[in-house]
Amino acid sequence: MLSHLTPLGIGVILGDFGIGSSSPGCLRQFPVDALKIDRSLIRERQTDRAASDMVEDVIRSRSHMNLRVIAEGVETVKQLEPLTELGCQFHQG
Repeated sequence: MLSHLTPLGIGVILGDFGIGSSSPGCLRQFPVDALKIDRSLIRERQTDRAASDMVEDVIRSRSHMNLRVIAEGVETVKQLEPLTELGCQFHQG
C-alpha cells in the first residue's frame, strides 16, 4: 500500500529508527524516503560507543540507500556539529 503513495508525491519517513521494531530490516520491507534517528541514540552517542557507531553507520550509508536522514533530539551545538560533519543534513530539536 505504501508504494502507491510515491506517485501521489507523498513520502514515507520511518521514525524512531534504531530502537524497537524500527530497525535496518524495515528498510527492505517498506518503500522509505527518510529515516529519523531516534533521539535516545543521538543523546547516547556522546557516551556510548555502540550508539555512536550506529548513528555514524546510518548517516554514512544514507547515500547508498538513497535516503534522507533526520536526527531527532538535537538540542545543542555539541550534538549538531558532529552530525553535520558526518553528512546529516536534517535535524529536529
